[in-house]
Amino acid sequence: MGNQFRSPIAKALYNKYKKDDSKAESYGMQVDHENVAGHKLSSFPHLIEVIELLEEKEAVDNSHEICKQLTPEIVKSADKVVFLDIDQVPNEYKDKGYIYWHVKDYYDNSLNDDIIENKIEEIKKLVLELINGNSTIA
Repeated sequence: MGNQFRSPIAKALYNKYKKDDSKAESYGMQVDHENVAGHKLSSFPHLIEVIELLEEKEAVDNSHEICKQLTPEIVKSADKVVFLDIDQVPNEYKDKGYIYWHVKDYYDNSLNDDIIENKIEEIKKLVLELINGNSTIA
């Protein structure tokens, strides 16, 4: 939603494990609404632990990532579009042949190492399925 947690993790993992010259980007659907556009992930105190665990577990540094708003133009120009939580997809993007995952967000400041590590593993599994051609398009 705010392009701070799940999507930047998916982008980082895709770009680490991809087998070709493709490139993942990360956008959120509520970035402008949450007034976080242009902010670095490292500027959010509640994300420091996420950044550190991703670097520790996957040797990926995404602290420099910037929160960016999804736009219809970005969707139209993409080769593939992955929505991380089908329940949060706006109507204009439903049933369009995109990839819809079921990666739930957290909704309070209760992030802890176990929650973060589980989300990283959940997203990694889906990213590897996508890279290996096993991801389902709805």
